[in-house]
Amino acid sequence: MSDDKVPIFAFLGVAGVLAMAACTRQAPPATVEIIGPCLVIGDSIASRWPHPGGLGGLYPDCYVNAIVGRPSEDIVKAPPPFRARFTVVSTGSNDHDGKTYSAAETIRRKLAATRSEPVIWVLPSAAHASARSAVEKIARDHGDATVDFEAGPDGTHPRSYAALAEGVNAVLKSKGIEP
Repeated sequence: MSDDKVPIFAFLGVAGVLAMAACTRQAPPATVEIIGPCLVIGDSIASRWPHPGGLGGLYPDCYVNAIVGRPSEDIVKAPPPFRARFTVVSTGSNDHDGKTYSAAETIRRKLAATRSEPVIWVLPSAAHASARSAVEKIARDHGDATVDFEAGPDGTHPRSYAALAEGVNAVLKSKGIEP
């Protein structure tokens, strides 16, 4: 470019460029057919960290929406409005109010609306018996798979995230899906 020609973007500034871009973009559809291979949503067990090798970290191509300490009522907001090849949900480990079942049912309804199936539920550890029972019932009612894990020293988190991922992968392979 010669010195006497200045691109229009130089006159518009950042705000002008963003305004132009916003005016030319079309609104995204309410549901996109398939945007990614999978979803991993939930609490710390589903996260990429702080636990080294957390379940989300073992699926680097997945959309992960997981927060440490997240109760099921907050996970309800996690499913994005797009379809995924499969979904892994970890919920219930931070519930102390008996609301796991109703929240998990809402999560499942949202996933069904986007056809993000199959759904694989990570069962809360035995230390969270009420939440575990609620997740088992939701999975059974919807024909979903569950995976269990051996709890680590804290009684809540898996002793081995790799072993948990092996359980998820076994379910996927049984359904003809390569992880």
